[in-house]
Amino acid sequence: MSIRLKFRLLIILFFLFGFVIDPLVQYFDSGELAPAYELIPSDPNWYFSENFYIYYYSLNFLVIGQFIGLIGVVLYKNWGRWLYSVMTCLLVLIGVVKVALISYGWEAVLWEINNMLAGAIILAMFSPPISNEFNKALESDS
Repeated sequence: MSIRLKFRLLIILFFLFGFVIDPLVQYFDSGELAPAYELIPSDPNWYFSENFYIYYYSLNFLVIGQFIGLIGVVLYKNWGRWLYSVMTCLLVLIGVVKVALISYGWEAVLWEINNMLAGAIILAMFSPPISNEFNKALESDS
């Protein structure tokens, strides 16, 4: 199995793993967190105040940009790895200012594993031998 195929499989695993977490939470939700959810203010937009649309559109822009970058990474495009890296870093910065999160411990662990996979993808993109594959694709495009 070539290094290109292994890297693509890692990306697909990362992408699918992110989509599996929420259904798992819904399936295994026992209602233990219901009292904690009652502590959240009734207006779901209370933390956005007047900047709701700026936050909403910027978050959507970053998620769509990250997805487009991930497609570029799968195709071994040099712009893809830079776009994916920049969008991921910006999403992490938005995560710093987000509101409190109520979750199960095992759910938090699954999301952290997903975040580590994202970091591993970024690290692999800029480290040999995967970075050599991006450079080969860059040279063949010229």
